[in-house]
Amino acid sequence: MELEQLETLESRIQEMVEFIKRLKSEKAQLEATLGRREEEFQSLHEERGKVRLRIEALVGKLDHLEKDVCVPDEEALIEE
Repeated sequence: MELEQLETLESRIQEMVEFIKRLKSEKAQLEATLGRREEEFQSLHEERGKVRLRIEALVGKLDHLEKDVCVPDEEALIEE
């Protein structure tokens, strides 16, 4: 009877060891995936910043262009 209990305990311990090995492997894979995702996020964040700067520059050019273009007064249009 004690031998059977010892064998059962040994079997359960072996199952737990294998389970822990699988968990460690999965953890390593998830950490690697997380690292790649963090790099992708950083890259996209930097790209977004560059796009924002370019858009701001274009809007600035449009504002400057708008100021340079002669736009008749509404009153001048009404007088005609």
